Amino acid sequence: MQRLYNFLRQYPLDYPDYAFWLEKCRRELEIGYKKAFVCRQDGAVAANLIFQRHKDDPLVLEIKNSRVEPHCRNQGIFRSLIECTETYAIGQRFKRIVCDCHIENAVVIEAMKSLGFRIECAEELYEKGRLEAVLVKEI
Repeated sequence: MQRLYNFLRQYPLDYPDYAFWLEKCRRELEIGYKKAFVCRQDGAVAANLIFQRHKDDPLVLEIKNSRVEPHCRNQGIFRSLIECTETYAIGQRFKRIVCDCHIENAVVIEAMKSLGFRIECAEELYEKGRLEAVLVKEI
């Protein structure tokens, strides 16, 4: 858990109140509310994917955070993390996976599309004036 926490802290994302979210995430991982898949290389965390049951819809799994170390990108790690998440979701009888990212993050959006996700909408989820693409995949 500590290695994942340090990894998340090392690469803060461009979201308001990220430090607050990070502490809340740590607690929720510890109690099992959030779950994570982690990829390690040489003993160090190289990538992660954190998810949880959607707060409003128990049939939806929500991806909350994912990242891959810059030097580990383009090796299929993100695809593997998504595939692990899908396998988990199917086994737990979820019907849909949802995630979001900044609308201008074309790399992530294209990666998600290549994995079968589609853009459902664009919304101001975290900050006024900044759109997030909401991506979904039916399973």
